Amino acid sequence: MKKKYFCLVLVFISFLSFSQNQIEFYNNTSENLVFALVCYDYENESWTSEGWYSIDPYSPKKLDFDNYIGNIYIHAEQENSEGEWGGGYSFCINLNSAFEIRFSDKIECKNSASFSKFKIETGKNTYTFNP
Repeated sequence: MKKKYFCLVLVFISFLSFSQNQIEFYNNTSENLVFALVCYDYENESWTSEGWYSIDPYSPKKLDFDNYIGNIYIHAEQENSEGEWGGGYSFCINLNSAFEIRFSDKIECKNSASFSKFKIETGKNTYTFNP
């Protein structure tokens, strides 16, 4: 009997360790969006900003976050207009090309943007960019 429960516990622990947390971002606007994210990098003990990800109008974009659970920060812009999402938290970005910036909350940077906080929970999460 103990062996049976032990196996069930191992299966449950294995399931938890391989759980995949993801966010489905949805662009609910008529224009292309680009967005940047900030996640905590436990290996380097820093907040790291990275971008740019692109989403077509009225389309989803799924990103996997492996076992990451906790806060992330999101900033988005419409490619051809003044539309912008984010607020309350400032992090470093690169305006002209793809980037990954460690300690983006502490270093001095040439360009920064305003980000909104979003909490990733276990499993599938959704985030919608509305007009």
